Amino acid sequence: MKGSSWRMSLDDFGECHEKIRVLSQEAAAVVKQEGGDNDLLARIQRDPYFAPILGQLDALLDPKTFIGCAPQQVAKFLTEEVRPLLEQYKSNMGVKVDSVVSTVTGK
Repeated sequence: MKGSSWRMSLDDFGECHEKIRVLSQEAAAVVKQEGGDNDLLARIQRDPYFAPILGQLDALLDPKTFIGCAPQQVAKFLTEEVRPLLEQYKSNMGVKVDSVVSTVTGK
């Protein structure tokens, strides 16, 4: 990985992809053949190729960066689809409908 930026050319991307592929296959072999833990991140951290981005690794791997607008879609679905259905049965539930939906969305 040339330079300290994670931006890369197509050639760099291919090289990076290959390094990750090899490391992931090595990590998978440990899991599948030895019953060990998946140590892919540790392998990436030890590989000198990835040294320029080690300080950014946590941010690059933050799961929130991979979920897009899923939280908003779930909230909309619950509000528009689920809540109206629950309203019909709220007398049988023993809990407030808003509490049920809020628990699911975390709000």
